[in-house]
Amino acid sequence: MSEFLSALMVFFLIINPLDLVPIFLSLTAGTPAEYKRKMAIKGPIIAWCILLLFGLLGGKILSGMGISIPAFSVGGGILLGITGVRMVLEQRQKSNRAKAEALHNNDLEDIAVFPIATLFLAGPGAMTAMIINMNASHSWLGKFMTIAAMTTVLVTVMVSFVLSGKIEDYIPKDFTSAIIRVLGILLIALAVQLIFDGIKMTFNLG
Repeated sequence: MSEFLSALMVFFLIINPLDLVPIFLSLTAGTPAEYKRKMAIKGPIIAWCILLLFGLLGGKILSGMGISIPAFSVGGGILLGITGVRMVLEQRQKSNRAKAEALHNNDLEDIAVFPIATLFLAGPGAMTAMIINMNASHSWLGKFMTIAAMTTVLVTVMVSFVLSGKIEDYIPKDFTSAIIRVLGILLIALAVQLIFDGIKMTFNLG
């Protein structure tokens, strides 16, 4: 159960469903309700498939490229740390919303694959977390807990997308901003831990 809760917190911090609701509303502004519902369901499903694929085959891909898990852990920690800093400074939210507005202005027909699945849900941070967590689990039960945690977060995203119109009316922007900054601090702490773990594994420090 502890493995599930640990992985759940990691994916929640990285994917950050709270930040995605206004982005989804921006991408689907002025579109029919049926279109919004279709994108809300399709995007997380595609992201789930991508993350599952990387979780199951990520270790083999890394070994084939000559990259060790400790090195990947350090690199992933640095990447997550940068993401956390950007969340604290609100740069990530502004960047994501700017991308969303630009994409909406281009009037893309299907936003499920890009940007929802590949840019906002199954991005580099989520892929990194999936590979590290799957490789850290030495039993199939542990790997299942990681997959279950990832699935839980993506289902949460899907539900929040479907209910996005109603959610926006009840969550004050200042509250959302404060929560995202706190999550950013937690993500920085997680990133530091990943870097420490990678260094410990590399030099056999126990």
